[in-house]
Amino acid sequence: MTPSNEMIQGSWKQDFPKEPAFEPPPEWEKIEFRNDSFFMRIRSSTDMITAKNCYQGTWFTYTKGVYNIDSMKIHFDGIITDSSYSTKVDTCHGIGKYQPEFGITLCGDLLTLKVILKSDTIPEERLKAFPEEKLKVKMYRY
Repeated sequence: MTPSNEMIQGSWKQDFPKEPAFEPPPEWEKIEFRNDSFFMRIRSSTDMITAKNCYQGTWFTYTKGVYNIDSMKIHFDGIITDSSYSTKVDTCHGIGKYQPEFGITLCGDLLTLKVILKSDTIPEERLKAFPEEKLKVKMYRY
């Protein structure tokens, strides 16, 4: 079922492995929905150094903004912030904006978000390499 804004209000967490996955989907430690706003803590990992010469390892990214649900999709329109969600920051691993789109379904206290990979940002051959199950993020109400 496609949930409404009212149905997803509150805090959600993802059960993810203690060891970083180094691959999609994102590992969301927490998403909180308040009215039309969201607050999110994302755990990210990489085993390579990026072009900006960023460190290898695991880090947390904090985002906030507004969201809307339309036609079985949730659209986030947010910014990357500090850990108090108060100040916009540009980090080594983020450029200030957070605007992804996901497929969304709700079954009881299980919220499933499916990563929508777009060929304009990821090469076609890489898109085919992601197993369908790896693209789903299962969030539990807490």
